[in-house]
Amino acid sequence: MAAITRDSSMSLEVNREPQQHGVIIEEVDRLIRVYKEGHVERPAIMPCVSTALAPELGVTSWDVGLDTSTGIWGKLPLLVYFHGGGFCVGSAAWSCCHDFLSQLWPKRVA
Repeated sequence: MAAITRDSSMSLEVNREPQQHGVIIEEVDRLIRVYKEGHVERPAIMPCVSTALAPELGVTSWDVGLDTSTGIWGKLPLLVYFHGGGFCVGSAAWSCCHDFLSQLWPKRVA
């Protein structure tokens, strides 16, 4: 299992310091807050995991960077997971997504 990122500047780090952005004009059940000045906040509601080993499931996951300038290629078994919500709410790094895919991988048909 691999997470392929297109932009290396994107980070999974969560800012733990409280921010003051003024008046909330819209809120979706503590999942998304829209402030009058235009700031949009998605509070961390699920623990995030880094890429990791799950030897008990026979699964290894890692981040893969694609660099076409080197011309190096290879074949890897790949499980593609399409999240229907577009990650407006949620993240590929959420532990529930990672755990689900880790359990699904051993059940694949070769």
